[in-house]
Amino acid sequence: MNSVASWLDPRPLLRDRRKSNRFPVHEELQYRVLNHGADKSEGVGQTVDMSSSGILFATQEKIPLRRKMEVSVCWPARLDGTCPLKLIAVGWVVRSEGCLTALRIERHEFRTRGSSLKTSLPS
Repeated sequence: MNSVASWLDPRPLLRDRRKSNRFPVHEELQYRVLNHGADKSEGVGQTVDMSSSGILFATQEKIPLRRKMEVSVCWPARLDGTCPLKLIAVGWVVRSEGCLTALRIERHEFRTRGSSLKTSLPS
C-alpha cells in the first residue's frame, strides 16, 4: 500500500471542526460502505488521526458524504502485551475532500485479530 503522504495534497483540505482532541495515529484500515444499495464499496486506507468521536483517514478513492461505514483499524496496542487488536467503528461520513474522509463514530468495539487485517471485517 502506498504511504499516506503520496495520497495527500500538501494544502490543508479539511478545516478542523472537531470537538474531541485528535491524536496522530497512522495505521492500516479497511472500510466498507453499509447503506448505499447496490454500491457495496469497500477498500483499504490509512488513518491520519483519531479521537473518541471520529477518525480521519486517507483512501485512494473519494468516499461520498452521508454514507454509513464500518472501518476496521489495526490497533497499535496489544491485549496483555501479546494479542493483536483491531478497532471496529461504525459511523457516518461527515466530510470528504479528495482522498481524505472524516467519519463520525456512532459505535465502536475492540476485537482480537489475526495476522492479516484483510480477513477481519465480518460479512
